[in-house]
Amino acid sequence: MEFYQGYSGGQAAVIGSVLVQPAEVCFYVIPEEVIDSLIEEEITLNVAGGLMPQHPLIFPFVEAMLLMNLRFPKNS
Repeated sequence: MEFYQGYSGGQAAVIGSVLVQPAEVCFYVIPEEVIDSLIEEEITLNVAGGLMPQHPLIFPFVEAMLLMNLRFPKNS
């Protein structure tokens, strides 16, 4: 419960698994009944970081996803 409450109304940095693209995800408040459903589903055991913003239970509470623009120096 405390794990999801930590995301509720806040934001987190995530990294996609196919293309490494860091992003910051901002969340609306996640109701406790949704958190309870996520815990019962054991989603935290199946994904890195324990949270999948695209999950059908979580997605309605995603306020924004901000992709971070990473710049790497060119080889000299």
